[in-house]
This record gives sequence, C-alpha cells and structure tokens, in this order.
Amino acid sequence: MTASDWRLEPLDPSTAPEADLLAVHDLVVALEREALPDVPVPPAEHSLAEYRRAPSFRHRRWWVARHGDYGDTPNPGDYGDVVGWASAVWNDVPDNRSHCEVDVAVAPSARRRGLGSALFAAAVEAASAWDASLLDVYARVGGPGEPFLRGLGAERRQIERRSACLISGLDRPMLERWIRRAGERASAYSLVGWDGPCPEELVSVFCDLMAVMNTAPRDELDRDDDHMTPEQLREHEAAYDAQGYDTWTLCARHDGSGELAAFTTLVLPRRWPEMAYQDDTGVWPKHRDRGLGRWLKAAMALRLMDERPAVTRIETWNAGGNQPMLNINEAMGFAGLENWGAWQVTVDQAAAALEDKS
Repeated sequence: MTASDWRLEPLDPSTAPEADLLAVHDLVVALEREALPDVPVPPAEHSLAEYRRAPSFRHRRWWVARHGDYGDTPNPGDYGDVVGWASAVWNDVPDNRSHCEVDVAVAPSARRRGLGSALFAAAVEAASAWDASLLDVYARVGGPGEPFLRGLGAERRQIERRSACLISGLDRPMLERWIRRAGERASAYSLVGWDGPCPEELVSVFCDLMAVMNTAPRDELDRDDDHMTPEQLREHEAAYDAQGYDTWTLCARHDGSGELAAFTTLVLPRRWPEMAYQDDTGVWPKHRDRGLGRWLKAAMALRLMDERPAVTRIETWNAGGNQPMLNINEAMGFAGLENWGAWQVTVDQAAAALEDKS
C-alpha cells in the first residue's frame, strides 16, 4: 500500500455516521485481539456510546484512513474500508493545557507503509493549532508503536500495568477479614458513599480529595498536578452517564475532623454488564498505613459480588511504580495482562521528525 492507496478524512465522533464509528470500533477490537486473543472485547454498542460523548472542555479531533484499490494487497479485515484511525485530545483547562493526547491505530496489513506517519502528522498539526507543546502517547510495551515513537524522538517516561481479576477468583473470607481488620486499625474512620453524581454538599471536598491522585508515582513523566473543579466534576459525571456508565464511589472519612481521607471508584458499563472497571483509588499520605485502601476495595468488591451477579471480570490500571496499590490488587487476585508505555515528545520535535520521513 502506498499513499495513493488510502486517503485521510477528518471524523467528528459526536456526529459521525454510525457506520464510521463501527469501523473504528472494529479496528480497535482487531488490534486488541492481535495482542490479547483470549481477553474479552467490548461490544460495539458500548464503544459507540463512549465515542459519542465527552466533557465539553475535551476538544477532540479524529481522522480515519480509508483504503482504495488494493490490487494484490490482502483485504485488511472486518473493519470496512477503514485501515487507520487517529485521535488528538486537548483539555481546555488551566492544568497541563500544554499537553495533547494522541492515539494512532493502523491495521496490521497496512503497517510500515507511511500510514502511521500520515495519521500522526494530522494529530501534530491539531496539537499545534491548540498551542499545545507536548504530546502524550501510549503504546503497548513490545508492540509496533514503540519503534515508531522512538523514530520520532519520543521517550518512554512511565510504565502502566493493565490487570484483571475474575469475580470467581475473589476470596470472600479474605475480603471480610480486611473489613474486620479495618475496625481495629481504622476505628477513627467511617465510610460514606454514593452512586452516580456526587452529592452537592460533598462536591467541593470531594474535588479536594481527588487531588490525592497527584501523589501517585509519575516516574519520569513531564506533568504538573491536576486539580478537579466542581464544574469539571459535573461535566465528567454527565459524560459518564451519557456514555452508559454507572459509577459507585466510596470514601473513608476521618470522624474527628470530618475530612475525607481516601476514596475509590468503580465504573460499571451498562452496555457491557459482564465488565467492571476499578477506577482511581487514593489515600492521603497522613492517613496511610491504617488499611484504608484495603477496606475501601474490599467493601466495594463485596458489594459488586452481591449486587451485580452478571459481572464476571474487573480490570484496572496502575503505574508500574505504585507498589503499595499493586500489592493490594495482587492480594485480591488481580493478574497483569500487559504493560503500556507512556511516551512524551514535543510537538516541534515530532513535526521535524515527520518532515524528515516525508
């Protein structure tokens, strides 16, 4: 395949024809199955709902590459005429507004023919138009994206581990022991939780609590602290609901001061009832070493087992350097599926490297 065999087209995920979004879903699923053949993949209706909606401060640009006349080139697969996809996302918020998140996917049969470079160049142009100066890109460790990113001069700054736990593998007696143990180690705390949007009276303090995620390991990532505002939180909540997610949030509150000391969030896709995602979990440093993280995760897992019998699997992501949280997850039964690298490169450096490739 040469440049004459495909064409790049912009795509607005919020308004694009369903057929185009299905083609993107099928391409992404094909790459997931290439890497992890035995791992369940999301149903199309789940992906489409997720593609359609994002918070208003997340500016998204998408492109698809459509193949033309292949001649002797094999058909690319079951993703229609789409053989490549790229996205660029820029958050119009005060924190880290110099960053642009870039994702590129190329069908296996279309690799090493310049398509990835063309897609990445479109994303770089969008990042430049937004006045972003740094690109954040994720790539599977050992996957085809790594040599491409090295060729752009990007650096891998952090490793993220993707893990999964089967509900059938959860040890209920152990989880119940964790909760009993919390009664001894964390007797000065109580649990407070909610489903869906945060109660109005807790919005401000919960936004403050979410800043605990800034204490998670960043390794070599070039990134400033993020600070969620109540307005951003409400945008995120509305987007989650529109995308078809239920959310459960559970916090540990220090009874003496009333301070929220720790939290965890579980995300449940309505259109994929067998799956659950363990989202952020954080404990303020001054409240650590009391078993709050284990207490929260145990309470959430037991509720999931009791109230969502259709769920068979929980997935989560952790920084590879976050050993305390990895220890909790591994004790629960989470096993690593794969590692992803968080790569960074400046917009100018990527643009120059792509120019040299052309």
